[in-house]
Amino acid sequence: MPKLCRNGDLGTTGHLCDSVIDVVTTQANVRANGIPVARLKDPTNFHTIPVPCPPPPGAVCCVSHMSMVKSCSATVRVNSIGVARVGDSFDFGAMFQGSHNVRAG
Repeated sequence: MPKLCRNGDLGTTGHLCDSVIDVVTTQANVRANGIPVARLKDPTNFHTIPVPCPPPPGAVCCVSHMSMVKSCSATVRVNSIGVARVGDSFDFGAMFQGSHNVRAG
């Protein structure tokens, strides 16, 4: 069973500029290890993504961007919304950090 994700746990973004970023929870009343539990559609922190730059051709610039948790548990919910777990989709990557002792199917 995957580890449960909480506020501040990390995920990969799938972007070249900032490849790792944390999740920001939108609820505070359900906690794991004293930290609010992350859920579907909880946002990422601001981070940068690559976009084409002005010349020279092929140059890449990084601009600010936000995303969210995009998949979750189908069976475990917090306030009627599925919880985020290690391996769940996050931006264009996946969550990789979670509770050391709380898991969710």
